Amino acid sequence: MSEKIQWQPISMLPLLVQMVEEVHRSTQLQTLNLEKAKGNPFLLSVSELIRTERAYQQQLDSLSLFQQQCERWLAEDIQPENEVMVMDTLERLFEMDIMTKTVLAQLKSFVGT
Repeated sequence: MSEKIQWQPISMLPLLVQMVEEVHRSTQLQTLNLEKAKGNPFLLSVSELIRTERAYQQQLDSLSLFQQQCERWLAEDIQPENEVMVMDTLERLFEMDIMTKTVLAQLKSFVGT
């Protein structure tokens, strides 16, 4: 059974922006950590790889929902400053989509080693 999505009012935009920025920083850090571990793949246990892959797959799913939320806000009659924030957030979400897919690809490469 699928859950009904609870779309948020524009007043929640600052919270979404903060969440996106925090997740963006975390994903950047994870990308760097996996790059460093590339030369020594045995630093990561199989359970860590599985757990991390699951988390980043869930993150990828959430990014889609965040994007849909932003698109809904843009379809509304919102203040120009909110429109700018939403557009900036959509751009950041696009970057995060690429970064998250990169992390997932990095994790898959460890499984093959």
